[in-house]
Amino acid sequence: MNANKKLILIVALGVCAGLLSFVISQYFSRKNQENQQLLSRVQRLAPTIEQIRLYSRNFIQNGDDENWRRITETLESINFDLGLSPHAAYPWQPEINDLQTDLASYIRTLIRIRNPAVQLNAEIKNLKNISLSFSTEVDERIIEPYRREEALQIYQGKLIDPFKIRIRETAFDVVALHLQQQLILFELIVDWDLPGYQRKKKSIAEALERHKKQLHYLKILMTGQSDIDDTIDSLDQKLERLVQYEKAILKHFAILTELNVILVSTSERLLNTSEILTAKIISDISYDNKLNQTSSWFLLVTILGGLTILGAMLARDIIRFVENLEISRAKLSLSENNLKVTLDSIGDAVIATDNQGVITRMNPSAEMLTGWPFSAAAGKKLPEVFRIINAQTRQKVADPAEKVIATGKIIGLANHTVLISRDGSEYQIADSGAPIRNADGQTIGVVLVFRDVTESYAQEQKLRENETQLKEITANVPGVVYQFESTHDHIYSNRFLSDRAFEIFGLNADLKTFFSAFYACIPDNEKNDYMASIRAAVDQVTPWNYEGRFIKPSGEEIWFSGNAAPVEENGTIAFYGVLMDISQRKRLEESLRITQFSFDMAAVGIYRIGSDARILDANDQAARSLGYAKAELCTMTLFDIDPYSDKENWKDIWQKFLDRRAIITERMYRRKDGSEFPVEVSSNLLEFDGNQYAIAFAQDITERKKSLETLRQLRNYLSNIINSMPSVLVGVDREGRVTQWNKQAELATGLTFEKAQSQPLVGIFPRLGDHMESIRTAISEREVISESKIPYMQQGESGFEDITIFPLVANGVEGAVIRMDNVTERVRIEEMMIQSEKMLSVGGLAAGMAHEINNPLAGILQTAEVLASRLGHNLDIPASRKAADAAGTTMEAIESFMELRGIPRMLKAIRESGSRVAAIVDNMLSFARKSDATVSSHSLEELIDKTLELAATDYDLKKNYDFKLIEIDREYAGNLPAIPCEAAKIQQVLLNILRNGAQAMQQGGTEKPGFVIRTRLEQERNMACIEIEDNGPGMDKVISKRVFEPFFTTKPIGVGTGLGLSVAYFIITENHGGEMSVETTPGHGAKFIITLPVKPMIK
Repeated sequence: MNANKKLILIVALGVCAGLLSFVISQYFSRKNQENQQLLSRVQRLAPTIEQIRLYSRNFIQNGDDENWRRITETLESINFDLGLSPHAAYPWQPEINDLQTDLASYIRTLIRIRNPAVQLNAEIKNLKNISLSFSTEVDERIIEPYRREEALQIYQGKLIDPFKIRIRETAFDVVALHLQQQLILFELIVDWDLPGYQRKKKSIAEALERHKKQLHYLKILMTGQSDIDDTIDSLDQKLERLVQYEKAILKHFAILTELNVILVSTSERLLNTSEILTAKIISDISYDNKLNQTSSWFLLVTILGGLTILGAMLARDIIRFVENLEISRAKLSLSENNLKVTLDSIGDAVIATDNQGVITRMNPSAEMLTGWPFSAAAGKKLPEVFRIINAQTRQKVADPAEKVIATGKIIGLANHTVLISRDGSEYQIADSGAPIRNADGQTIGVVLVFRDVTESYAQEQKLRENETQLKEITANVPGVVYQFESTHDHIYSNRFLSDRAFEIFGLNADLKTFFSAFYACIPDNEKNDYMASIRAAVDQVTPWNYEGRFIKPSGEEIWFSGNAAPVEENGTIAFYGVLMDISQRKRLEESLRITQFSFDMAAVGIYRIGSDARILDANDQAARSLGYAKAELCTMTLFDIDPYSDKENWKDIWQKFLDRRAIITERMYRRKDGSEFPVEVSSNLLEFDGNQYAIAFAQDITERKKSLETLRQLRNYLSNIINSMPSVLVGVDREGRVTQWNKQAELATGLTFEKAQSQPLVGIFPRLGDHMESIRTAISEREVISESKIPYMQQGESGFEDITIFPLVANGVEGAVIRMDNVTERVRIEEMMIQSEKMLSVGGLAAGMAHEINNPLAGILQTAEVLASRLGHNLDIPASRKAADAAGTTMEAIESFMELRGIPRMLKAIRESGSRVAAIVDNMLSFARKSDATVSSHSLEELIDKTLELAATDYDLKKNYDFKLIEIDREYAGNLPAIPCEAAKIQQVLLNILRNGAQAMQQGGTEKPGFVIRTRLEQERNMACIEIEDNGPGMDKVISKRVFEPFFTTKPIGVGTGLGLSVAYFIITENHGGEMSVETTPGHGAKFIITLPVKPMIK
C-alpha cells in the first residue's frame, strides 16, 4: 500500500476516531453536567439550613410575620433541593430519608413555637406601652399636680398636706422599682438567662410589695378625697396589669425555652444529616467523574493505538498533540471544579462579573439571597440582579462593580444596606467588592462577597429601641435612676445613670466619676454613716435604703433618699435603684406628726363600719359621745346606736352607698342612757385588701340645730317684715349684684328672688340701675342718699317715686339696701291740695270782692229804687209834691221832663244791671263759699246753668276768646231728682271740661264752636248722667287713654299743669263714687260722660 493510500486510510481512520470521540465526549459531558447540577443543589443544603436556623432565632425573639414568611420560603427551597428524581436519588435514598425525617421534626417544633413566640412579643409590646403609660400617669396625676399645689401653698404660706407628700414619694418609689423590674425583664429577653432574672426579681418584688402596702395605708388616711382615691386605684390597676403582663411573658418564655432546646437539638441533627448527605454525594460524584474520565481516556487510547500501528509517523505528532490537549483540559476542568466546590461551600454569597459589570459566576448563597438562579442571572448587568438600597432613606445605592472597576480598589458598603431579592424579600447585608486582575495587573472583572446580617442588625435596632424607650421611661421618673455595682471587696462602679442627675443634684459628673462626686457632697459628719450603709447592703446583699443630707455645688442643702434592690451574679452585686430629693418630706415630717395627733384626737366621732353594719373600729370621741367604752362600742352594730336605720333593707342601703361612694346624712343617735341627739354623718367608701368599709365621721349638731331653728325663726320674722312693707326693698353688694329682694320687688319686676339673686341690678331692674352711681357713692361714703319725686314711665303710665339708699356693712362685706316708694298718689294729692289752696285763695278773694261790690251795689240799687219810686208814676207822694212846690214846679212837669229825657228807662236799666251784677256776685260767693263743701242735694241742671254763667264771665276764657260766641245746646231730661253732691266740686269739674273744650275748639279753628249738654237718668243703675259734647278737633286713642293721668297735658310748657282732668276724675270717682269717661274720634269732637249715684256715696 503506497503512502497516499496510507495517508488516506489514516485520515479516514482519524475522521472515524474523531466522530467516535465526539459522541463519547458528549455522553460523558452530559453525565458530568447532571452530576454538577446535583452537586450544586446538594451544596445549597448546608447554607440554607443555617439560614433557616437564623430565621428561626429571629422569629423566636421578634414573633413577626416577616421572619415566618422567610422560614416558609426557605423550607420550600430545601424541599425543592431534596426533590431528586428516583434515578438520581437512588444511591443516597437512606441519607435523604434521614434528612427529611429530621426536617419534618424541625418543622413540627417550629409550628409549636409559633403561637408562644407571637404571644410573647405581643405581651412585651403591651408591657412597654403600659409601662410608659404608668410612668406618664404618675407624672401627670401625682407629680405635676402635687408640685403645683405645693408651690401655691408655699406661696400662700399654708401648710402642705404631708399625706400627699408621702403619696407622691411612695409613687416615686413604685415607679423606680417598676423600672428596675422592666430592666431585668428586658435583659432576660436579650440574654435568655432565666435563673439570673429570678434572683433579681425576688428582691425587687419584696420592695414593691412594701410600697404598695404604704399606698393603701395612705389611701385610708386620705379617705374622702376622691381625686387621691381615684389616682391610687388607677395606679393599683396599672400595677396589676403590669404583673399580669409579666406573668404572661414568663409563661410564654418558659414554653419557648423548652421548645427552643428541642429546636436547637433538631437543627443540629438536621445540619449534621445534611452535611453527611452532602459529603457522600460529593464523594460519589467525584468518583463517578473520575471513572467517566478514565473510560473516555481508555477508548481514546485504544483508537489512537490502532492509528499508531497504521501510521506511526503521522500519528506520533497527532497523539502528542492530543495528549497535551487532554492534559490541559483535565487540569482546567479540575481547577474549575475545585473553584466551584470552594465557592459553593463557603457560607458567604459570591458574585463575579467581567470588566463591563456583566455577571459571570454566582454561588448557591448568592442565588438564595438574590432569588436569581445562575442560569437566569448569567449575562445580566449586576444592578438587575444585585438590587441594593439604603435601609434608612430607601434610596437606590450605586452599582458597587462600577465603583471597583473605576477605582481598581477594594470597597465596602454602608452599614444600612438592604438587598431586595427577586421576590421582593429584603435582607440586611454586609458587602465588599474587589477587582479581578490578570497576569498583567489589568482589571478584568469584579468579585462581590456579601452575607445576610439581618439578625444582628435587627438585634442592634431592638437594643436601640429598648434603650430609647428606657430613656423615655426614666425621664418621667421623679428621681435619678441608676445601676450601681460592687464587688465583695467593695470596689464600686456605676453602670447606668438617668439624665436627671444634674437637675436634682446639680452634678455634671459622668458615669465613671458620679459616685466620687456624689460622695464629696455628703456633709462630713454623715459620710461615715453613708458609706457604712452601702457596705452593710453589699456585705449582707440586702436592699439599700438611706436618707441623709446633700450639699449641692451651688451651696444649697437638700435631703435625699437612696433606695436600691440588690442582685448578686458572677461575684458582683448589682443594685438597681432611685435617688430622690425628699427635702419637702423632711420639712413636713413635723407637720405630719402634728396632723397625726390631731387625727387621733379628733373632736368628731369616727367609725369604721363593715358591710354587715358591724362597728369594727371607733375613736375616743365616738365612744365618749355615746357613753360607751371603746371596746364595748366595737362589739355593737350600727343599728344599736342608730335605732331609726332601716335594718330590713340594709343590703339595698349598702349597695346604694357603694354606688355613690360618699354620702352625707343627718341621723339621730342613741346614747347608752337612752337619750338621743342629732348628728351629721359624712360617710366615705374604703376598699382595702378586697374588703369594703364605710368610714363615717359623726358630728354632734345639737347646738347647730338649735341655732339653725333660732336663725330660721329670725329669718322668717325679718322676711315677713320685709315682705309686708309697701315699699320695694332691694339689697345689693358692692358690684351691684342682688342680695335681697322683697315681695314688692317681685311685683314690680315679675321676677322671684331665686331668679334675681346674684344678678346685676342694672339688667333686672333698669329703673334702679340708673342710680348705680348714687349706690356706689352711698357705699363708699357710708351715708344715706335720698331722692324724692323721681318721675318714671311704666307700661305707658307715668308716676313718681322716692328712692332712699342705705349703706350696709356686714361681716366685712359692703353693700347697700335700696328702698323705693311709689308716691304718685301723694304727689297728686299734694298738687290737688295746692290747687285747692289756690281755689280757696281765689274764693276768698272773690268773696271779699263780692262783699266790697255788694256794699256800693246795694246803695246803687237802693238809690235807683228810691229815684224810681220818687220820680215814677206815683205823683201823690206828699213829700215829692212839697219839694216840687218849693222848687217852683210841679210833679207833672218833672214827670214830663223825665219822660222826655228817658230818665225812667235809665233808672230801669240801672236796676236791671245792678240785679245782674248781684246775681253774678251771688254765684261767685256760692262757688267760693267754704260752707258748701258739705254734702247736700242739688239739681244737676241748675248747677250746669250756673257753671255756664261762670264760664261766660271767666277772665281766662275771655282773654283768648268770647265764650258767649259758643253755641250752647241744652238737652235736659227734666226728670232728674236732686243729686247728693258737693256743688262747688261738681261745678269745678264742669267748668274744667268746658274750659278745656272751649280752648280746644278755639285752637282747632272750629268755625261754629258749640257744646251739647245732655242729662239723663239710668234707671237700672240708679245713676244720673251728664254728657258734655263739643265739635272740636277731638283726640286720638293714645291721648284719650292718658287724658285722666296726673300731670299729663298736651299744652305747651308753662301753660298747663296736667292736673285739671285728673283732679276732676278724682272728684267724681273718689269723692262722689261716680264714673267719668271720654269718647272721642280725631276730627269729630269729644264727649265727656259723668255719672253720679242718686243715693249718697260721698267719701
